[in-house]
Order: sequence, then structure tokens, then C-alpha cells
Amino acid sequence: MSTTPFQLTFYEAVGGHDTFVALVKRFVEARKILKPLAERAPGSASVRELYGLTLYRLERWRSAATELEAYRNLTGASDRLPVYGFDPAASGFFWCAGQGGFGIQTAPAGAALAAALLLGAAPDPMVAAIDPTAYAPGRFRMA
Repeated sequence: MSTTPFQLTFYEAVGGHDTFVALVKRFVEARKILKPLAERAPGSASVRELYGLTLYRLERWRSAATELEAYRNLTGASDRLPVYGFDPAASGFFWCAGQGGFGIQTAPAGAALAAALLLGAAPDPMVAAIDPTAYAPGRFRMA
């Protein structure tokens, strides 16, 4: 069995080949548990995400992409923008959701914006020019 560049990078990240092999065994076991759950509960975003990430680590790219796309569709807002802010219909409930496939890339700005909204503080200069109403949960309410 040849070693892929992905595996080599992962070996270094986790501390070597033996650790990698142990992790792969865990991912194989996780796949055995998650596959039937994903089939029985296709509307469960958490299961679809975990199953997709497990498949990704097992280098089953197409299947991983299918599961992660399903996860994104289940968790993303209808306008495909994240949701940050207090829910106008649920007192005290703060939304920080819907980051979808770009969550890793947008996390620093999203966290800074969410923190300012949650704390009622001035926004970090990184996000000061962003209009938070574009991400407010109230944008989905019918008039």
C-alpha cells in the first residue's frame, strides 16, 4: 500500500505512523457506527457531519463530499449566509450558526462579530465595516 501526501502530512500532525494507524482504526470503527445512523436519520445534521468527516479522514472523497454537502444543506440558512445575533422571538437566545462549508475560513471574523453583538460592545476593527443586519436572525421573519 502506497502512502499518499495527505497521509504523510497527517502522520506528521499526529506524531507518526503508529499513531496514524491507531487513528485510522478509530475512523473505521466510527464509520461502522455512523453509516447506519446516517441511513436511518438522514435529517440529522450532526450525524451527517461526523460521517462526512470520518469518510474524509478515510480518503473516501466523493462519499465525504456527499455527506458534507448534506450537512451544509441541513445547517445553512436559506440565503447561505451565517446567522449571528439575538433571536427576536426567543428572549436571550443568541444565534451563531450556518457557517456551512466556509466556517473555518470565516471563523475569526464571525467570532469577532458575534462577540460584539453578544456583549453589546464595539466591534473589533477587523469587522467594524460589516453590517451585522445582513446576518441577523430576524431577517427570516415574515412581516
